[in-house]
Amino acid sequence: MKKDKSKRKVSFKENKDKLFFYSACAVIIIIALSLFNFSLFIYPKKTVKTQDNVQSKDEIFYWEGFVREHPSYIAGWLELAKSYYKIGEFALAQSALQNAESIDPNSEDLKSLKTKFNN
Repeated sequence: MKKDKSKRKVSFKENKDKLFFYSACAVIIIIALSLFNFSLFIYPKKTVKTQDNVQSKDEIFYWEGFVREHPSYIAGWLELAKSYYKIGEFALAQSALQNAESIDPNSEDLKSLKTKFNN
């Protein structure tokens, strides 16, 4: 069997040109990414900090839904009261405590939370 000699041999110069092209592309991409990253460092995103913590709002949303589904679960009302208290909604926190008190007025957790809120 004879080998097919019709395949063209790639010259060293063609390989060198391809290597240069790929290297130049890699360098350009690295420079572009570096500049983009550097611009984020120089001009950071400005965030507005508010008293209303996003996590507290999420907690309130969760606990409101929870006590709507399970209105007789005292721990849910206590957690909702804590979440309201965190963001400064004291009237709503007191309302949640009243709901918890209607479920179990002798709860130790309820008593300690009332003491904490009154101080």
